[in-house]
Formats: sequence, C-alpha cells, structure tokens
Amino acid sequence: MKNKAHLMALVMKKCAELKLDKNIDAFCEYQPHCNLLTVEVFKNWNEDSAKPIYKASVHTDGAFNTDKHASNLPQIIEDLDDVYLGLGIA
Repeated sequence: MKNKAHLMALVMKKCAELKLDKNIDAFCEYQPHCNLLTVEVFKNWNEDSAKPIYKASVHTDGAFNTDKHASNLPQIIEDLDDVYLGLGIA
C-alpha cells in the first residue's frame, strides 16, 4: 500500500501535469500545521477564478473534515485523472 506522502506527491504531480500537458490551472496547497491538503482546478484561472471546475480537501492526519468538498487522497487522484482525460468529475 502506498503511504500518505506518496499519495500526496501523486496529487501534486497530477496538478502539475494538468498545467503542463493540458494548460488547465490546478492548484495544490498543503498546510502542514493543520495537516490539510486542498486542491482547486480551473479551466482558465485568469478568466474564471471564481468558478473552479473541481475542488477538494483532505486532512492527512485523518481528522474529521467539515468542508463540503471533503474527500480522500485516492479519490482526489482518481478525480484529477478524470479531469486530465476530459471525462469530468464522477
């Protein structure tokens, strides 16, 4: 099984791939002081920064996440793959 650090690195890699390969703006932010990883994806951030096409967050320490976009690392990876392939979000 892959550890949390590896899964977090995969999320960051997929965000970079979205920008480099597809020119889709993907932001990944990790806040280690509260163990929170957030992801936001925009078709074009410069034109539509108020409307992400995908948003997710996960507490990497397993703490309860009250955010309406709460997710888990494997699901975020799967969702980013769907965005990359042009399938949208399941």
